[in-house]
Order: sequence, then structure tokens, then C-alpha cells
Amino acid sequence: MSTLKIEKNIPIPKKKNRRIYPFKEMDIEDSFQIKIENNVKSIQKKQNIYVAIWRFCKTNPDKKFTTASIPNGVRVWRIK
Repeated sequence: MSTLKIEKNIPIPKKKNRRIYPFKEMDIEDSFQIKIENNVKSIQKKQNIYVAIWRFCKTNPDKKFTTASIPNGVRVWRIK
């Protein structure tokens, strides 16, 4: 079994602003398109978008969004 060294006074790194979608700035009926190439990773990228919307709505319950798959991507609308 390896021994882990306990260290003291190591500062916690600051979190980066991971927000890449403009949910906060959107008004009702605004939308944006995310271009996604049709390949093996496209499903994962779409899931990442859906999770980002879910997380944003969790802390902003007064805002709602809907999405639609479009050719070469996804479009996101704010509906509430």
C-alpha cells in the first residue's frame, strides 16, 4: 500500500468561468445555434448542451429553455 503525503497550506486553485453558453443574457424567444458535425462525438456534444441547460435551470428556476436538432447542430430557445 502506498503512503500518501499530507501537505499543509496548499492554496485551492480558483475555478475558471466555465460558462460558454449565453443563457444568462437571453430574453424570452431569443435563441442561439450550436454547430455540431455529424460524427461519433455528436451525441456526446448534444448531451453536454442538455446538461448545461439543466444545470443553469437548477440555479435559475424562473428560466426555461427548449432545444431542437437542426442540420449540423442544435438550436436553443429561451421560452420562459
